[in-house]
Amino acid sequence: MLLVLLFMVRKVSVIIPTLNEEKYLPDCLRLLSRQHADFDVEIIIADGNSKDRTRDIARKSGAKVVVEKKHTIAAGRQAGAKIASGDILVFTDADARPADSKWLSRLCHAFDDEKVVAAYGSLSIYDSKRAGAYALFITTYFYWASVMKVAAGAGSNMAVRTKDFWKVGGFDVDLVTGEDIQLQQKLKRRGKLVYKSRARTCVSARRIQNWGLARFLGFHVTNFVKLQMGRTGHKKYEPIR
Repeated sequence: MLLVLLFMVRKVSVIIPTLNEEKYLPDCLRLLSRQHADFDVEIIIADGNSKDRTRDIARKSGAKVVVEKKHTIAAGRQAGAKIASGDILVFTDADARPADSKWLSRLCHAFDDEKVVAAYGSLSIYDSKRAGAYALFITTYFYWASVMKVAAGAGSNMAVRTKDFWKVGGFDVDLVTGEDIQLQQKLKRRGKLVYKSRARTCVSARRIQNWGLARFLGFHVTNFVKLQMGRTGHKKYEPIR
């Protein structure tokens, strides 16, 4: 029997939390403007009271801007969601770049299935010699997490159905890290969480370069374990600019 699709995506809100991102934001916005999609798209910048030109850049691009002075990325994502008008909320970061012009469409058409409440895509790095190794590691990690039905998607490449986002209360704005996985854990109780491997986002290697690979992997592996055990993630995650 053929599955009858009862829901079609009409409008998508792409939410980008920012804090002093004048270096990276222009490329992110430029590539978002080139997305090929059969639905309306609005861009929302949720800014943490930047001291540079971040908000000016956002406004000149036509994006909506909201200022959130609570300096957690969860609070920024939540502030953006509050002014969003889309059926689907897509979360990404200022230093992230869609891998191609079909990223948004591939991610969001997961919701043509009414049982899907959240979807996430794969990640790579665009400014490091380790890009290939990182992409292989993270793709393998996401694949097996999806097979085991474990919440694992990153907030730099994640989408949720708006009505379900608010049913579970959205993000815990007090969390410093792990807000993306915690949200997915709550949403899984309401429906399907799916991994869309072809919906790829490329992110900056700035934290790996600042911390070193060993510290970076150690941080995220231990954070993941804590979150899967029902505990809160690490409480310190300083901005790297």
